[in-house]
Amino acid sequence: GVLVGANLMLALLLMPLDQVMAHWRAVAATRLAWQRLAALLATAPPADESAPQPCFAGIALRNVVFHPPGSDRPVLAGITLEVVPGEVVALLGPNAAGKSSLARIAAGVLAPTAGAAEAAGKAASMAASAGLIGYLPQRPQLLEASVGDTIARFRLTSTEHVVAAARAAGLHETIGRLPQGYATLIGPLDPLLSGGQKQRLALSRALFGDCPVLVLDEPDAGLDHEGEAAMAAAIASARQRGAAVLVITHRRALLAVADRILRIADGRIGAAHPGEAA
Repeated sequence: GVLVGANLMLALLLMPLDQVMAHWRAVAATRLAWQRLAALLATAPPADESAPQPCFAGIALRNVVFHPPGSDRPVLAGITLEVVPGEVVALLGPNAAGKSSLARIAAGVLAPTAGAAEAAGKAASMAASAGLIGYLPQRPQLLEASVGDTIARFRLTSTEHVVAAARAAGLHETIGRLPQGYATLIGPLDPLLSGGQKQRLALSRALFGDCPVLVLDEPDAGLDHEGEAAMAAAIASARQRGAAVLVITHRRALLAVADRILRIADGRIGAAHPGEAA
């Protein structure tokens, strides 16, 4: 019994040493990697504090070029566009003209092949990460979650802010008729909401937090006249509070609230021709 007990005690005593030896290779590799990284950082040139930093408070696309994967032809060929705070710019164009690609780059969810995209005083990707851009894609997706969490983008916030975003999109009364109101669980194939109501729910998500930049890619798809009116009112309200709004649309109701109407074709932007609206 003494011998068996001594063996067990010896095994427990040597266990930490066994673990150190087992992981020694990883520890040594980590130490060498840290030394190489420290040496590389020591030889790196100091940051140029005089270099210009993004400071435009609205949306600024500067010489943006975008090549879709697997294509040699650029969809966007040197696009330069500015949307100042308190301005609504509507963008028209034929199918496959690059409107959605431009919207995704402006919203910070797609990196341009060349050029720079800025929003709210930051690089567009950084502004998107900081929650400064409200983005409504052409085909919005809804995750399995409550209506309130969907509007709030899964952030902890007060109910008042969620309700304010829903009211701005004209959806508060509709949500009030759901079985559990803002706590109702929905999903991408949920039958409780129609296609137009899901579109307005996605708009509420984009309007949440009063973002200083809004990028709306055909937000009126599938909407009736009442939905279009609510959408136009939401855009006008965003402009009034000083947001920079870029909207892609062909509907007259939304074009009526635009300060400028531009057209994209062959990868370049120009003034729109009269009568192009659907």
